[in-house]
Amino acid sequence: MGPPHLYGCRDLWQVVHSEHNAKHPACVHQCTPKAKLSSQACLVLTCASLLQELVNTLVSRRTERESIDLRDREIERQWRHLALVLDRIFFCMYLVIIIISLVIFFPREQRAT
Repeated sequence: MGPPHLYGCRDLWQVVHSEHNAKHPACVHQCTPKAKLSSQACLVLTCASLLQELVNTLVSRRTERESIDLRDREIERQWRHLALVLDRIFFCMYLVIIIISLVIFFPREQRAT
């Protein structure tokens, strides 16, 4: 079979119909001769179920993306908190080293009394 745009209307309906029946074997609106549905009604039902499947896929992907974004924001917040803590620790170490070096290099002179 060629690409869908080369099919005639009847062939396109048969392709969509067969793909739908293959994916959904227990579907209540199976398009068989016994179903007594017109080909247009069956095509509408098939398209509706395919659209519903597409909507469900998009909703689940959006939900996954939101949960990933939420997790990424939480990780970013934790890293930011860690950076703030480390920044304060290094600043305190810097101050202590400066004070110690000032005391060592510039000691007070002892006055004789």
